[in-house]
Amino acid sequence: MVSRLNVGGATSHLATKDLLELIGEQRPQEPTFVRRRRFHQSWYRAEILELPHYGSTEARPARPCGSVLTDSDAKMGNNFTSDAARKLYLQRRTEGWGLEPIRCTKYLTSSQALSLNLFGPLIEDKTWAARSLSLVLGRTDIDVVHHIWIEYAPARRSKFLNDMTRLDAVVLLETNSGEELLAIEVKYADRFSSRRVSIDRAPYRKLATDTELWQDPGEVFATQSVNQLVRCHALAAALSIDWLEQTRQPTLLVLHHREDNNSHLTVDRYKSHLTKANLCQEASLDDFVRALAAASETDEQRSLVSAIHLRYLAEKQSEAAWQAWNSIAVNAHRAT
Repeated sequence: MVSRLNVGGATSHLATKDLLELIGEQRPQEPTFVRRRRFHQSWYRAEILELPHYGSTEARPARPCGSVLTDSDAKMGNNFTSDAARKLYLQRRTEGWGLEPIRCTKYLTSSQALSLNLFGPLIEDKTWAARSLSLVLGRTDIDVVHHIWIEYAPARRSKFLNDMTRLDAVVLLETNSGEELLAIEVKYADRFSSRRVSIDRAPYRKLATDTELWQDPGEVFATQSVNQLVRCHALAAALSIDWLEQTRQPTLLVLHHREDNNSHLTVDRYKSHLTKANLCQEASLDDFVRALAAASETDEQRSLVSAIHLRYLAEKQSEAAWQAWNSIAVNAHRAT
């Protein structure tokens, strides 16, 4: 196979065979949704970052994988799309447990790395953050973003929910009716946790009474498919009571890939349990990045948005390589 691949309107400098070799090993047994995201990240490493080598998973036994950076490439910060994201990672690491350092720096499909890439630039420019979140949420009452915490869990868990619940991001907003919290859950190639955490207990029951978040607390606490979203929303509500001394119901925003139907269905299922359905909102990563772009005011901001778009959303650019890889995989399967 010696044809050239068209990448973003230009011809790749690599022949198809050479590019596929650089893209490296994939996992054909995974669901198509995960395989496509993994392949795009492998392509991004080979074609955009021009990193010819790939690393191995940390599982035992370790397995070579095209969407995993080598240790040396990871140390150079190649999993981050901006200096702001890398700076946020280093800062967050000094604050204690929460980030998984290997996954954040080596795994190109890491949702934690995605969170850092999305919010690192916004933390450095909270005016941009306020404009962007206003567009994503369809609101006109957000005046200021005071703070954004990444991978947040309270230091004293016993004071809140007394479990290991952690939020991908927590945003303290100033609106024209006062302060409020926004909790954000970020998904890329991963699914909602299937781990069953028992939440039908005192901290959650008291929170249900104090905030009236859920129509039937007993029912939603027993619904395993929404367990993670209940816990995230509950932690945001508990923080609102403790930090803001108010029982104002916080909003939970779920960001996910446009083709992630599982996340869409889970959000819909969770919303049916809420007293106010709009307390849980969802947006595709495309929606979020479009909002970042629309709220951009400088060339630097627009450049940062373009880098995020290419990294996570510009799958048309890796499509030719994806089709070629699938063709080879099908032919290899027929030959066996």
